[in-house]
This record gives sequence, structure tokens and C-alpha cells, in this order.
Amino acid sequence: MDQDLTAYRQAGPGELDLLVALTPQVAAQTRRLGLPCRDTLAFFPPECHAEALRFSSDIYEWLERAFAYRDQYGFSDSYRDTLQWNLRFFTNYLGWLAIVLDNAMADHPGAEVWAALDPSPPNQNARLLPQESYIGALAARLCAIRGRRFHDLSWLEDRPPRKPQHAADWGGDRLHRRLLRRLARAVYRRRLLSSIGRGPILAGNPDRQMDQVAEEALKALPERRWALLANRRPLSASQSLRAALADPPGGLPLPKPPFAAQVNLGLFFDGQALDAKGLQAEIYRLCRELDKERELASVRGLSLAPEIMAKVRDGILPHLIYLQRNFWSAVSLMESLRPSLAVSAYTREDHYAIVEYGRGLGTPSLVISHGSFTAMKNEAERLAWWHHSRGLMHSTHDFAALQTPLAEEHVQNLTTFTRYIRTRPLAWGTPIQPERSRALRRQWFGDEPNLRVVMHAGSIKHRDGFHPYALETADEYIAGLRDVIQAIEAIPEARLVIRFRSSPALTERDLRCLLPESERFTISAEGGFLEVLGVADLLVAFCSTTQEEALQNRIPVLIYGRTSPYRHIAGHSLPDPDLTSPRAVYEVTQGRDLAAGLEQALSLHCGRQVPDEIFAPYKWRPEQIEPVGALISRLTASAGEAAGKPGKGPWR
Repeated sequence: MDQDLTAYRQAGPGELDLLVALTPQVAAQTRRLGLPCRDTLAFFPPECHAEALRFSSDIYEWLERAFAYRDQYGFSDSYRDTLQWNLRFFTNYLGWLAIVLDNAMADHPGAEVWAALDPSPPNQNARLLPQESYIGALAARLCAIRGRRFHDLSWLEDRPPRKPQHAADWGGDRLHRRLLRRLARAVYRRRLLSSIGRGPILAGNPDRQMDQVAEEALKALPERRWALLANRRPLSASQSLRAALADPPGGLPLPKPPFAAQVNLGLFFDGQALDAKGLQAEIYRLCRELDKERELASVRGLSLAPEIMAKVRDGILPHLIYLQRNFWSAVSLMESLRPSLAVSAYTREDHYAIVEYGRGLGTPSLVISHGSFTAMKNEAERLAWWHHSRGLMHSTHDFAALQTPLAEEHVQNLTTFTRYIRTRPLAWGTPIQPERSRALRRQWFGDEPNLRVVMHAGSIKHRDGFHPYALETADEYIAGLRDVIQAIEAIPEARLVIRFRSSPALTERDLRCLLPESERFTISAEGGFLEVLGVADLLVAFCSTTQEEALQNRIPVLIYGRTSPYRHIAGHSLPDPDLTSPRAVYEVTQGRDLAAGLEQALSLHCGRQVPDEIFAPYKWRPEQIEPVGALISRLTASAGEAAGKPGKGPWR
């Protein structure tokens, strides 16, 4: 990339008027190369959040109405929800990119546009891949619409040749392989039933504290086995038989307690021919319909239908066909085990089928969301969060856990068949361990008695993020972080801890390159979050589950975002000269007020006895919630005949 950026600088007929870095990673590299560039802040102002969100939401809702496929087992919602979920990553990015390009061109009237034109980006994946570039294609079409001159820079880029993509063979196994698969399935089913019995509780994920949920439930239902849904990759017929005969059955290692077994979904496939033609016909029909809806698929007069149709045909369709194998395997799994409950932290991919087919069997399903959901305070937030919370809070599972009062506010205006149950925080919200946090604080800052520590714990949204427009873009995250660092510099005896998750899209090295030099901040990229949270006197974030984590641990929160109008939790506006008593949540809306707001919040909490009552609105009282054991007992009892005899215990 460094060579490409240097070549861009040398390619034009003189000095560039404007070089736009579309990602923080590119911005960091241009800075290291000494190239003057601008990020996207100026070209995606606050009002553009709602504009891009409306575009993405309109596509999403159109698919809701237009999708009409149903397979031989009755699956329909599972395909539609998978299509919508994957496509929304893509439409979010395209809408944002089109607006940024158009605003940059409007800011430089008459300027020529230079970009690399990739006529055939690699669409062969349901997600948005790092190597997918649509900048040149969109810029070229915008130039044609706006009467600008476009220069193709693709000849400067050293791109490896594309490997040809071969269509998968979905015609089903030959007879002898199908017989092997059926034998493997019968052997595996018999051995699995002898281990865990019919009516186990099927957990979709081992993380997000699901093990703690299972442990607590087992105290009330010690005879009920918990099994993990695992290993969804396809197996050949011979691999299936070997796995069925392996110890433990399924060829998967024994999970850690309290889980009794891992259920190998791939072993329930019998090799039948998939309905690839039916799915393909539906997807192609949708693409033809979308092609007619040019205005629906347009942003500022630029139709994004060609890119959307290509992604759906070449990337999402093969993924749907692949998932059909798992969906049909789920039918056999559910008929064999008859789970008494399906529980997970989200509904995605195979979980859709488990929930949809289980509904017909009378198997209840429970989602314990791993995210924070709060009240939708305006139309833009409703458009963003209704779509995002689908599969996490509504419209798929029979039941959903309301882990805090804020979650209950979120579902007030939802129309859904999902029923809600008040619980304590189950997927997050673990109490901090003060001793470990105090040791970490001494390690970082020594024993300064008057030191005040602010923790920034936001979640950066990259270009493939699921819902960036109701939240903040990656550049807004960086800009907000700069504001916090500058504010800390103005506050005596204050230090900043930046909680950051490094990724290929933005490394810690790149982040440091984009931040001002200061000895007043520390980047924490490793270790447990709760251990670091316990170091803080105040948490700053724009939109993150970390805000609710802090409130559950009696740590006040200050909400600050650079430009987006969204506010995750309503807070008391600072600075406020009339405020003399502490609050649990504060907010600052302008960067010029941030230092004063931070200092006021710290002075209201540090060294003072803060009453528990200020945090009470964000927590359920014990008498308001249903204990986990009672909840799981009630839901499994509702499964009726789905629950059979308990198994003999974990495989040994």
C-alpha cells in the first residue's frame, strides 16, 4: 500500500488538490509517508448519518417484502434473514462511500478525479472482504453524472491475478456415499442419545458467559444435559463415518463442564441433493426486481444496483446454498434430539434454522443478547436499531432476556411475537475484582493519592460494520479520541486509559500514529476488560456495551461523540454550574466543553461517597427478575413432549 500511495502522488499532472483517506489505516500510512491527506469527517457530516441509514433501511425493508422462497422443509425466514443480514454490511459501506465521494467532489468543483478502477471486484463472499474495492467504479459513474473527468489508476497497482472461481457441486452424493452418510448419521445419533438423551438444552455458543448460565441452571435441573452446537463445516461421506465412530462420538473433543457434549451438525446431513436451482431462481428474480427499482437502490442519483446485484448473485447466493446443507442437517438434528430448549447469544447462520424448525416442534428458544440495547429516541435510531436488534432481541426467538431496564425501554415500540423476560445481566455485567484492578492501577500509575483515571472504551466501526450510521464512523471514533486526549491534558492529575482491540483494519501502531503525542494516556490492548474497568473513576464512550458494564459496577459514564447526533443512553448535560450532586450518566455534546465536563464529572465522584440510588435506574431489583434456574425450568417444561429421558451423562 505504501508503494501505491507514492505512485498516486506521482501520477497526477502536478500536485494533488485533495487526497482522501477512506480508512484510518490509510490515513496512518499517508502520515508516515509524509503525504498530505484528509479523512472522511468533512465529507460525512452529521446529517449524512440519517441519509445513509435511510438508504440501507429501504433496501432491507424491500427485501422483507419481496423475498418469497420456501424450501421443502418449510424454511423461509432463515434464508431471508441471512440474506438481509449479510447484505446490510455491504449496503452500509456502499451508501457511506457514495456520499463521501459526492461530497468530496462538491467541495472541489471542476477538479478531476483519480482512483483505481476495478471492473470485477471479488464478490465471491457473503461478507465485505478487505480486497473488495468499489471506489473507482462509483467515482467513475459519479464523474459521468457530474460531468467530471475521471482517471483510472488501476495500472499503478500491483494486484495478484485472480484465481478462477469454480461453482460448487450441489447435486448431492452418489448412492454409495449417501448410504455411508446415512449409516454415519444412524451410528452417531444412537451414540449421542445414549450420552445426553433426548431433550437436552442446545446452546448455540460456548462464549458470552453461556457456561455460567448453564452452571446456574444445572443447580435447578441437574438431570438436564447441556450440549453445544459445533463444527458446521461439511464432511465427506468417509469423514462422517469416521467421526461417528470416534471417541467421543462426533470426532469432537469433550467440552469443558458444564457442557456434556458437542453436537456435530455436519454428521446429520444425509447427502441429498440441495435445492440450488430453486434458491438461484429466487435470487435472480430479486435481482431483476431490484434492477427495476433504480431509485430505491440509488444515493444522490447514483445507482448502486449493479454492485448490490453482483454481491447478491456471486457472494451471498453461494453462501445461502452452503447454509441450506446446514439447515437441512438441523432438521435431522432437531428430530433426533428433540431439544427441550435452544439458547444462544445471537441468531445468525445455523441458529436461524434451529429456531425456525424448533418452533414447529414445540422447542422453545431463548436469546441472551451479548450487546447493549437502549431506548430508540427518534426515527433514525429506530431505523438503525430495529434492524440491528433483529435476531438479538426480537423476531426470531420465542423468548429474549431483558438484562437491564434499558433493554426493556428498547423493546417498548417493537411489534414482534418474541416474549420478554427480565433477568440479571447474563452475557456481560460480571462484577469487577477490586484487588486485581488496584494492583493494575499501581502498576500503571504508582501510588499517586490524588490521581483521577478516565477510561475510554468505545467500539470502532470499520467499513464492514453492521450498523455504523446510527453510531459513529471510524474517523469519528478517532476524532473523538483525539478530543478526549486533549481534554485530559487540560485536567490536573488526570490520566487516560484507552481500551482498544487491535485488528488488521487498525493496529495499535496505526492508532498511535493518528493520535496526538501525550504522556497522559495509556493504551490497553490486552488482558481482561473488567480488570481494566476497575482502574477507572469514569468511563467515556459513545456507544458500547462497556457503558452498561460500568453502570452495573457503579462506575459513572460520560457519553461523548464527535459528530453523530446519536446518544446511546440519555445523560445529564455537562458542564452544568448548577449541578452539585453526582449522576450515573453524563453527556457532553461539544468538543470545546469536554475538558470542563470531564473535570466536573470527576470532581462529583472522586473522593466522595456516591449513593447507590443514582445507579438504580440501570439495574433490576432482585424481586423484579426471574432467576436463571427458575427461568430454564419453566421454559424446558413448556417444551412438553420434546423432552425425553435424561442421558447417562458426558461421554467417557
